[in-house]
Order: sequence, then C-alpha cells, then structure tokens
Amino acid sequence: MTPIYTIIEIPLARWHLDFGEWPNTEANLRNALEKLPRWVGSFSWSYVQDESREYCLVAENTGLEFETEYWGKVPLKFKIVALEWFGEKRNDTQSIPRSLEDLRFVMENGHWAKS
Repeated sequence: MTPIYTIIEIPLARWHLDFGEWPNTEANLRNALEKLPRWVGSFSWSYVQDESREYCLVAENTGLEFETEYWGKVPLKFKIVALEWFGEKRNDTQSIPRSLEDLRFVMENGHWAKS
C-alpha cells in the first residue's frame, strides 16, 4: 500500500509500505489505513476510482494547507493506493511523519516550500 500526499495532483511525498499481496478492495485499503499513524486515520476517507481507473482511498477535505512558492496556499489531499511492485519491496513505515507537527516540519522544509 502506498500513502501519498499531493498538491494540485502532484505527489509531494510517497511512502511505500509492504502490507502483503492483497487484492485492491475497499476492505483491504481500509485495513492498511489502520496500520498508518493515527493522525492519518483521523481524516474522512472515500473509496473512489482514480484517474488510472484503479480504486483508492482519498482524503480530500483535510483542512490542511501548505504554502508553496509557485501556487501560494493550497490544500493537502491524501491518497492510499495498492500498487504492484516489480523488483525490490520497500517498507517506509518509519519515514511517515508520526504527527501533524512532524508533517508540518517536512512540508516547511521540502522542495515545494515557499522560500
């Protein structure tokens, strides 16, 4: 499972989590969501079909905004998708910010941040 946070449909961060070889169902995506840090699960998640016609969980109305150099303030959206891997498996669980304060630090010090 791969949680991704995006800005204007551009991934800002992507974490790859190996939770097993599961079919891409709502139940399995919600099960993966429960294994993520508690702050991630606090958003309202919808099971939707994305632009590639795959189903995913999306949290669009997070109430979080991010100040960018090019677009000003924009809302953060989160997406959880199941991807098939060809090659080395990754588990970036420890890289996911443990709190909203940690996420804010990552965003303020990232490539897209307003300088």
